[in-house]
Parts: sequence; structure tokens; C-alpha cells
Amino acid sequence: MACGFWLRYPNPHSSHVLTEDVITREFRDGNKLYTKRLLTKTNSLPNWGRQFFSSKDRVVCVIEESLFDSDAQTFTTRTRNVGFTTKILDVVETVVYNRDKNNGNLTTADRQATLSSHFLGLAYALEQFGIRRFKKNCETATNGFLYVLNNLYAIATQKNVLGVGTNVEIGGKGISSTAIGITKTKVGNKLNEAKENLKKAKHLAKKSGLIVLAENDK
Repeated sequence: MACGFWLRYPNPHSSHVLTEDVITREFRDGNKLYTKRLLTKTNSLPNWGRQFFSSKDRVVCVIEESLFDSDAQTFTTRTRNVGFTTKILDVVETVVYNRDKNNGNLTTADRQATLSSHFLGLAYALEQFGIRRFKKNCETATNGFLYVLNNLYAIATQKNVLGVGTNVEIGGKGISSTAIGITKTKVGNKLNEAKENLKKAKHLAKKSGLIVLAENDK
């Protein structure tokens, strides 16, 4: 799962992703692999917003942090946009991948995101636009990730979309904040087919400079 996450670009659903670079990769607290990457992506604006922002504001820098815990068998990712765009719309997304409690062959992804705008006079409108775009982007990102996993491991996938709902809003002086809870995605591995494709995954991982953790898979 972690290897597929780091190798998820490019894919047919990621034309908005322009670049990706590894800033840091190190072990922390024993067997926890921490990675920080810098991504640049295009940032679409609503028609009414284009009169307020220049074309350079449509390219967003994103810091992506991830922590793979081999002992707990969890993989946690956190992404946030940085730079001037945070004043327009600040988006922080956290996804926790865990082994499914009811089926050990499945992985459950729990996604949470917080959106906040500090743009005086347009904060609420920007947040509502951000919520709609986030829903769409979640579907696109999931499809892209599953496409990469399928190519790497020949997996069977099951998506269980529970819906999106806002539950926090703080207004005042043009500053507001909206929290979004997103769904679960379950991914089930066909272990036999995955083993047949393991060499391919390792080759791609080494080519991209990733660290192969499982000693018994050498």
C-alpha cells in the first residue's frame, strides 16, 4: 500500500499534478518510515473568482507527509497546501490506512479534511467552492490510486462511499473554517497475483529511490 502511494503519479487521473520531489526520507522511532515530499498541482478557480486572482495563483505547492509503521501495520498521510494559496483556501487532509478489522485481506482508508479561508469578504464562498471541489477530487484521487495499485499488484478493489458532510463552521472577520469527514475505501489484495507482480513493484520502487523494508522479500 505504501509503495503504491509513493508511486501513484503519474496515472490517467493525475493530469493536474505537475511535479513531485522527495524532501526527506528517514526512519523514526525504530521501524517507522517518515517521508516528506513537495508536489505542485494546478488549482482550478470558479469563474467568479478569476477576476480576483492571477494565473500564477492556479499553481499550488503541496507538502505531503507520510508515516509507515511496520509494527502497527498502519500508514498515515497528511497533505497541506503552502504559500500564498493558504490565504485563499487552506486545505489539510489526513488519511489513515489500517488493516480491516473484519477481513485481514482488506485495507481501510479513513479520510478527514479541514478547509479554511482567510480571504476577507470571500471566505464563505471560497470554502463552499472548496468543499465541492474536494468531493470531486477525492473520487479522482481514489480512482488514480486504485489504478496504480491494480497495475502493481493486480488487486481487487471495493469502494464504499459513505458521503461527505460539514460539521464545523466558525465565522467572523472574514475568517471561517469547515471540517469535512470523508468515507472509507476498502482495498482487497489477491495475494497470489500480488506475489507474481512483486518483482515488478520492487523494480519500480528501486527505480524511484524508495526503500524496500521487507527483508524476507529480497
